[in-house]
Amino acid sequence: GHPGLQLTPEEAWMKLAVLRRMLAGGLLTQSRIRRHRRHNEIHVCECGLGEESTVEHVSWRCKHFDHIRQPMLLQLNPHIQNLPVVTRYAAVALRDTLLTQDEVILLQSTLVQIWQSHIERFYGEDNDPPPNDPDVGVRSDNPEPPKNANGHSLAFKADGIGVFCQKCGKHVTNLGHIKLKITGKRCEFEHVSPSQYVDQPGKHNNQNRLQKAFQDMNEKYNKGNHVLEWNYKVGKKPPDEGILNCTACGRTWKWKDRVNNLPKTVCKPITIDNNISLQKSASSSAVEPVVRRRLRGKQTISQASPSASSNLTPETLHSPSVAATESVPRKDLFFRTGIG
Repeated sequence: GHPGLQLTPEEAWMKLAVLRRMLAGGLLTQSRIRRHRRHNEIHVCECGLGEESTVEHVSWRCKHFDHIRQPMLLQLNPHIQNLPVVTRYAAVALRDTLLTQDEVILLQSTLVQIWQSHIERFYGEDNDPPPNDPDVGVRSDNPEPPKNANGHSLAFKADGIGVFCQKCGKHVTNLGHIKLKITGKRCEFEHVSPSQYVDQPGKHNNQNRLQKAFQDMNEKYNKGNHVLEWNYKVGKKPPDEGILNCTACGRTWKWKDRVNNLPKTVCKPITIDNNISLQKSASSSAVEPVVRRRLRGKQTISQASPSASSNLTPETLHSPSVAATESVPRKDLFFRTGIG
């Protein structure tokens, strides 16, 4: 490293990350983001010069960073006007550059410091720098209420670390990420009344968001005209598993399968007439089982069935009808064959 730069390993890695993005031409400004999103309006920098917030403006002319840029300009004054575009834009030093190695290091380190400050302003709320500790929020006995923006209604979490939107449920722990994670986009539920505000952060705890998800699901995937009910859970496993139920046809679906399975079915309501007809058909098809008796040894029908032999008399025993009966095999009796 350069002897004039006294950095901790963490600071060196952070500066190296910004330098790599600068050398690759990947630095972002409000103007460049709007151009990528195909917005026609021009974003003018708030420094007071009335210029568009381009990469070259931030690096060389923005008044927000004059105190960082001024020492470099004094040392490189003879060569500033002759620097090629690639050096002014991406801090790339060409082989035929007029700058010495120390001057190149000064140029790159100064631009990296400018863009580190710009990134802090870009992601901070109302251009305020993030807190000293980037991993946690600010805890205070008398914290100032967070500023609302883009329709969001911000409030501190119950533990005092971080904030959340009482309308949409979005939340952050690092207060420097409020604009990046919450207020950077318009609140989806900016028109809800205070009586519908949520008291806990998180999307799954937001009834406004769950109701909107249920409404969107009915419009997009309920093509079979089911009369659906939902337990307002979005998990994949019990006890937080989301279940959809049709009160008309009795079918059920898992919330996670609503996109694939639900559109393929058509609601066929169960009526009282259908139930009665099903019960009748089931009762008519029932057949009384035949009682089967097992015969052992050589037995006659009269011996096998006492109830039948009790009605026989000596006169009727040799009658043709009885003989015919004995000769006709009984379907409810089967005989053992083989030895024994």
